[in-house]
Amino acid sequence: MYPWYAAPGYMTWYFRISHPYMMPLPAGDPPRPCELEAIVQEEAEEEGPLASSLTDTIDRMRRIAEDLLASGELPEGSRA
Repeated sequence: MYPWYAAPGYMTWYFRISHPYMMPLPAGDPPRPCELEAIVQEEAEEEGPLASSLTDTIDRMRRIAEDLLASGELPEGSRA
């Protein structure tokens, strides 16, 4: 969300009250790439084998759930 899309003071409230753990990027910080899966995998590899293993397992679980949704085996309204 861009500050100019919101009411005056909204972004200050958003970062202070609604999402205090989120902080705007420092000036000059490069934007992160949009390939989320690549980012997650790179960060997991930096963390070590346990993180990589967990990331791979979660990714497999997500693909299984997506396949079940696509085949109609999960109830309507389920999310993967």
